[in-house]
Amino acid sequence: MMCHDKKYCHKKWGKLLLRVVTGLVFLMHGLTHFGHVDQTSMFFNHIGLSTFFVYLVSGIEVVGGIAFILGIFTRIFAVLFAIIMIFAIFLTNRELHLSSYELELMLLVVSIFFATVSSGHWSLTKLCKCKCHGSDKECKKCKIVGCDRHSKKCCDVSIESGKCC
Repeated sequence: MMCHDKKYCHKKWGKLLLRVVTGLVFLMHGLTHFGHVDQTSMFFNHIGLSTFFVYLVSGIEVVGGIAFILGIFTRIFAVLFAIIMIFAIFLTNRELHLSSYELELMLLVVSIFFATVSSGHWSLTKLCKCKCHGSDKECKKCKIVGCDRHSKKCCDVSIESGKCC
């Protein structure tokens, strides 16, 4: 994976690192729920949620975590993660002290970030063919196929929307 534009390379690596680590956190958290269904069900029941939500939340965390790591359907799962984190903050932390929900708050903010931006340069989403101006054409300025750096349009295809951003 080469970064042709050295000026913006650190942003691409930063987004990749944030997306993969966030995916790992949600994946591991979901697997932990599945591994301890009885205890998780008791906790969910204690806060007023049925066992159905254990499977729903755990499934979203596992599948969404994998999707985040791969960089597919990132926006969809980011919205679902944000909803889960909002519920986690307000249902599980009765005493709203920052120290009691700092991880959930951080995951909420990261989820909102990925709900509003693309999954990044290095993702399976990016591997999809772009239907915009530069998908199969050579850039006139730098002679790179599919280059969008010299145009105001972005050629980052989103699987979620099927449109160019």
